[in-house]
Amino acid sequence: MERPAYTVKPYDSAQAIAEMMLRNRLAHVPVVVDERLVGLIALKELRNIWHYVHPDSLKVADVMNEGPYAVLPETPVDLVVRTIHQFRLDCAVVVDDYKRLLGVFTSASAAGYAKLVHRTSGYTAMAA
Repeated sequence: MERPAYTVKPYDSAQAIAEMMLRNRLAHVPVVVDERLVGLIALKELRNIWHYVHPDSLKVADVMNEGPYAVLPETPVDLVVRTIHQFRLDCAVVVDDYKRLLGVFTSASAAGYAKLVHRTSGYTAMAA
């Protein structure tokens, strides 16, 4: 799990956030209000929308995923990895019981976990 260095608000400009994501090589950024997760914005979704609407006319709330895959810290890592793989997700957002953002478990984190499991036990998370 990585602690997100960036978060955005629903009323932020989608154009400004897209530029920030490109500049900082971010694939997705949590959307928060009062430290609580309300969504996730993904650069690939912004790029898809750019074909139809110019992002300077949009707010983050217009393009965010309001129901990202969110897990509690005690969720078993192998379950998170399997779910990310099964549903071809980019990440899982880690929150506490009050939906306060704790971190992001990325597909890169999942790949690292799978390698560790394979090295230590001979089984990969992908085979589960």
